[in-house]
Amino acid sequence: MLTNDEWDLLRDLISILGPFEEATQYLGGSNYSTHSIMKPLITEIINKLKPDELNENTMNINIENLKNHQKNVDLNRSMQTSGVLKKVKDTLYQAMLFYWKNEREISYLPSILDPQIKKLDFAPYEMEQTLNSLKNKYSTGRKVKNQSPIGHQSGS
Repeated sequence: MLTNDEWDLLRDLISILGPFEEATQYLGGSNYSTHSIMKPLITEIINKLKPDELNENTMNINIENLKNHQKNVDLNRSMQTSGVLKKVKDTLYQAMLFYWKNEREISYLPSILDPQIKKLDFAPYEMEQTLNSLKNKYSTGRKVKNQSPIGHQSGS
């Protein structure tokens, strides 16, 4: 039987895992392209998991080696719940950074090009950088096209 502390921990875990469930339901239940909303959803989850204070313990969780830290749990004994919630939250935060934070600017393109998403304020700096990069690529492409012999041909 679960102790009161274990029930409290489960309730708290539900609130931490809730955004993952919501994002999964939203993305899985859509009948239309969802790539443009994916980056905003991931950014929102990362921001909700982000610790108030980043410390050495938070930053030193090695996601690749988590398998080595698994241990068997005796279900007949009460679990020590102190600090478990923070550890779960920190590990989820690091996992999200590990898998999603270092994406290239191209991951923001679908969000910028989607009229329903582009005005959302989920990552203003990254969105601006991507937009500037897109403008630069467009300008460079126009210059190259105008300088090429094919670009100056008149209609036949």
